[in-house]
Amino acid sequence: MLRHIGTNDKTFEERLEEAIGQIPIYSSEWSNHNQSDPGITILENFSLFETLQQQHIAEIPPTVKAALLKMAGFVPQKGRPARVLLGSEGLKSPAVINKGQRFYVGDMFFEAARKQVVCDDTLIALAGCRDNDFVDYSELLDAQLMLRTKIFRDLPQPGDQFFLIFSSLPDSGSEFYLYAECEEVKGRCPFDEKERDMFSSLTWEVYTEDGFVAANVRDMTGGFVTSGEIRVRIPESSPAVYDGCHEALKELPGGYCIRVTIDRCGYDVAPVLRTVKTGLFEVTQMDTSGFLISGNKATEIELFTRPGEERYVSVFAREQKGGSYRRYEPSDGDSALAEKKGRYYDEQQLPDGVTRIIFDKEKYGFGPEKGRGAVRIMGYSEKIMRQYRLGTVIGYDNEVFDLPEKAIIPDSFSVMAMRYDKNHVPYYDFVRPEHSEDGALFYHLLEREGKIIIENAGDFIGSTLYIGGVSVYRGEAGNIRAGVVFKAQGNFKGVLFKNPGPGRKGRYPESLSQLSLRYKRDIDEPFAAVTRSDYERLVLSTPGLCISKVRAYTDAAKNRVSVAVLPAYADKDKLPVLSADYEKRIMERLEQRRLLSTRVIISKPRYIKVNSKATIYVKQHFDGAREQIEKALSACLDYVKSDASFGEPLKFDRVFRTIEALPCVDYIYSLSMRPENQMYATLEDLDIRPADNGLLIPGSMNIEIITSHR
Repeated sequence: MLRHIGTNDKTFEERLEEAIGQIPIYSSEWSNHNQSDPGITILENFSLFETLQQQHIAEIPPTVKAALLKMAGFVPQKGRPARVLLGSEGLKSPAVINKGQRFYVGDMFFEAARKQVVCDDTLIALAGCRDNDFVDYSELLDAQLMLRTKIFRDLPQPGDQFFLIFSSLPDSGSEFYLYAECEEVKGRCPFDEKERDMFSSLTWEVYTEDGFVAANVRDMTGGFVTSGEIRVRIPESSPAVYDGCHEALKELPGGYCIRVTIDRCGYDVAPVLRTVKTGLFEVTQMDTSGFLISGNKATEIELFTRPGEERYVSVFAREQKGGSYRRYEPSDGDSALAEKKGRYYDEQQLPDGVTRIIFDKEKYGFGPEKGRGAVRIMGYSEKIMRQYRLGTVIGYDNEVFDLPEKAIIPDSFSVMAMRYDKNHVPYYDFVRPEHSEDGALFYHLLEREGKIIIENAGDFIGSTLYIGGVSVYRGEAGNIRAGVVFKAQGNFKGVLFKNPGPGRKGRYPESLSQLSLRYKRDIDEPFAAVTRSDYERLVLSTPGLCISKVRAYTDAAKNRVSVAVLPAYADKDKLPVLSADYEKRIMERLEQRRLLSTRVIISKPRYIKVNSKATIYVKQHFDGAREQIEKALSACLDYVKSDASFGEPLKFDRVFRTIEALPCVDYIYSLSMRPENQMYATLEDLDIRPADNGLLIPGSMNIEIITSHR
């Protein structure tokens, strides 16, 4: 049923014709294909039954299909907006980025996720240290130099340290972001989110009044293995100026310090850092047309209004714990209202577009209670203000309300339900999707279609629904490249905002048809390792590893499967060696997929030198003929750098034609090639066949060059 694809487009006549056409394949004696034949009558019945059955399958409602897919372990991926970090250039002093501050690229908006104080890059120096031997890496701060530095040297060791010196750090308990741009290793598989620290374990410490104190850090680089963001929370102790690096390197400025120390080290490739960016803040791709702010204070709450934008604001407060909300009106500075008493609030205008809402229970006789969510403020754009009333809840099953927006961010959405008390005074409740309590309004948000479906109206039958908050997003369109210039709304003239990295990708929620296709792809992809390609595919896709070549082969004598693996990394001027950590991770992956009766081992690559001897006549007036010939011959014999795989025969005629085709070569008088160790490679006529886990590499070359006089 879940695999049903387009079979309903066949008519009864087409099915019957197809069935009759296959009769000769299965029976040579059945020659009467007329309708009078009982066998044809049976085929007609089955064809009609199949047609009706497929029609019923096609009519299965989406909810049933989704439930069947869930039973198979497949649930739709949730949508999420894109998110990036922005850095500033040109800020003369620290600036406040309020929650909801807009930045835009073209016609696409990004909004600040929270209130943040930002300034230009405060990182002033970098240094590395091993056994009190300091090295200055501050040149990495100039991104235009395009430098690359192994911050833990060629062979990282436990105890190696990396220092970041800042002109200032945020206050205790605050978070700030770094973005480390690292050199990516070609061929590395993407990391598993849960195993980013597979190669190392780093301790991050901030220098404070109490010395170096460990900081809570979320490192998305895997210990500087890949480019990514690093989120650092400053400890409770106040940061202090550190001059330890300054004493070791007199030219290094003093400042606030973060120290990174290797605790566990198992790098396959020494981390290479290109640059580090600080002074970053977080923005999310979204366009808020209706916001809902929740405040806990019973006396005041701050509201940010975007510059140049008209907002229609309503203020609500909860006067009893666990009760509903009442609407409050602005006093507009009318002192006479204090004598009349009532539900009023005062306003105070602050810099940067911030309005402070102030409640005074003694003055007006009414005010919010103390507690979480005591105050709610709703704000609408003019577009939503014209459509924010959704309608009245009737209470029938699966009642649907259309929303004025589509592609809605679920976390931003809520509805406000208005009811009347016994004195016909309105009171309000704010309800988020799928909020379940006794008597609650339980509804589902169809975020992409822009609808809500009320499953259970509870005690809200007869209530009037309004939009409480709504933000929309652009899905995959928000996934922008690194280095894009953003424009900011408001007073940020002369300031540039750029994203140092691509950020977290956004996506729309997965539809039922997309989920069905993912299910079909998954069940068509083999899970168990059975064939050679299964083993090779599993090894090449091991998360986090750099693998260049792999070949699976059977060892009949020992009744097992061997997998030869060539890593994509190597020390300088050395052949790649498969590490014990790589073997362990590959075996763990294969153990999950192998058949119970199959034994599997990992085979390290065996390098086999090929010695060559040749006499070659070259054309006159060609310089560097020997270098060209040796280079071409080395390329043919080097299986590590070429596309040749384990155990692939070296064809004599291919090598011969390659050298003969060189512009400098007149003709080849003689050419011979022999493996240095014939235990792991055999001669087949003039060809060389290496062992199943063997890779050929160039050995000695004895080439005689003769200038041709033809």
